[in-house]
Amino acid sequence: MSNMSGHMTINAMLVTFSAAATLVVEIAAGRMLAPYVGMSLYTWTAIIATVLAGLTLGNFFGGIAYRPGNARVNGMVMACMFAVAALATAAAPSLLQALAPGLSNDNSPVRSILVLSLATFFVPSLCLGLVSPIATSLAQERAQRPALVLGVFFGLGAAGSIIGTLLAGYVFIGFIGSHGTMAAMAALDMVLAGLALTLGRGIWPAISMLALSMLLAALLASWPALATGKLCDRESDYYCIRVIEEAPGKRFMVLDHLVHGFNDRDDPSRLYSPYVALMDMLASKHVGPGKSAYFVGGGAYTLPRAWGHSHPKMRLTIAEVDPVVTEMAQAKLWYKPSDETTIIHGDGRAGLRQLTTPQDVIIGDAFHDLSVPQHLTTTEFAREVADKLSYDGLYLLNIVDHAQKPRFMLSVLKSLAEVFPNVQVYSDQNALRQWGRTTFVLAASSQPLVTELTIGTNEFFAWPSLMIAQFNQNLMPLKLTDDFSPVDRLLLKP
Repeated sequence: MSNMSGHMTINAMLVTFSAAATLVVEIAAGRMLAPYVGMSLYTWTAIIATVLAGLTLGNFFGGIAYRPGNARVNGMVMACMFAVAALATAAAPSLLQALAPGLSNDNSPVRSILVLSLATFFVPSLCLGLVSPIATSLAQERAQRPALVLGVFFGLGAAGSIIGTLLAGYVFIGFIGSHGTMAAMAALDMVLAGLALTLGRGIWPAISMLALSMLLAALLASWPALATGKLCDRESDYYCIRVIEEAPGKRFMVLDHLVHGFNDRDDPSRLYSPYVALMDMLASKHVGPGKSAYFVGGGAYTLPRAWGHSHPKMRLTIAEVDPVVTEMAQAKLWYKPSDETTIIHGDGRAGLRQLTTPQDVIIGDAFHDLSVPQHLTTTEFAREVADKLSYDGLYLLNIVDHAQKPRFMLSVLKSLAEVFPNVQVYSDQNALRQWGRTTFVLAASSQPLVTELTIGTNEFFAWPSLMIAQFNQNLMPLKLTDDFSPVDRLLLKP
């Protein structure tokens, strides 16, 4: 291989693998931010904007930094950028853990997401963005057809981005977790730094540079694991999953940053969460032997566990999108499905369509703070739910929204009212006196619904129709459809 072709190959590798590393970091960033700020449209918007901003400025400065005819200097510049990117990538988990607690009380979730994204992922993107214009210009210097080289290198960058995206989503995060993924990319960046240093040098200096860079890569690969605590018990394709023992025999599950149910080892029927107890009471006449229930979302499996224990002959079907959540509930939250229980690992709406018999009660428990599957909020979905209910069946769902201005909750209620003749909102009256987020329970049925109730020390009440009308007049909720369901906008701070 001639010196010219060797340089061409090295520059092609630098462009391809730097693009791949950038996209791997971008995908991993979403999983890393989720335990602190959730996974929503705003999270991905901030991450993509941060990475693109870094690449844009990097491309600009890369054009300025390029030195014609000097492969060694250009190689040193690229090596420095790869080294800084490696350090910034390796430090990202520690930096995120240091910054996130200080922003957890920020009243603006969007601001928190933007600050965390910029602080942790801008520098790696900036540094990697410098590589492409320098490497491409180097490859064009002695090419007979510079335009062809330009096109090929653009294509290599795009191919690297595709490869990085696929590897992040289907391989890295699923097998080694987000922190392990960042460690792997830090190591890759350091190897690429060594490869860049070989430009314009003899064979033995080049080998020495590569050997040293690989040693440093091995050290960087272990850094995130040494520098950060274990944030997740299990990291799935969907969530950072933690099970926390609050007291002996009492544990709760956390998905990303949100608690998803408390379970009691010795008393499966005990329901610690007030809204779960409320749903249990509202559904009481639909629970028992010969009855059937469909759950959209499993989470901690608190209510399926309680009903399966109290009524082992009741037919329960649970659609949980994440099989790891089910594994954790069985391994650490004492959930043992009854013989009449069927668990579907897949989308709740798709699972609903598979049902062949009417359900006495359908429970919607898949909403996740700011991260809400919008296809489970629409009028069309409500119609599908109604079609699967028995003649007096009940649909219950919980929604987390702003207590004083629940635009999203009211929009879901309006969408339900398009299908069901009876709809009702329940909430803790104490929560409505506060400025913050709270949990609402919505009910829909063809039959009249409960309007007065008290559970323990938490007093819930059914909203009077006049109260709903006043909220609707002030907040003007939307009818949500499969075509238009702006959930993220409605959930944003009023």
